[in-house]
Amino acid sequence: MEATEAHVRAFFAGHDVEIVDYDLGFGRRRALPDFRIMVVGPGPRSSAWAYVTAGCWSAVNQDGHGIEFVMASKRREAALIDLVAMVGPAPF
Repeated sequence: MEATEAHVRAFFAGHDVEIVDYDLGFGRRRALPDFRIMVVGPGPRSSAWAYVTAGCWSAVNQDGHGIEFVMASKRREAALIDLVAMVGPAPF
């Protein structure tokens, strides 16, 4: 989680980054205890909003490598936070 957040903050230097502690529900939270969504505001690198998962990698971790998801939009929308939370962590 820390490495993903550090990477996003470095890549999007100059952008506001908000960490959203998304409630996945008991079963999924148990499987992905560190899952968060980073909402990156428009800035010098991109005029779009970015929604980035952090913590998905632990569900498919192989030798310290996993996968995260990124979605971009022209607007900030709560529904997109919900969407990236649904497609990010696989149901267990």
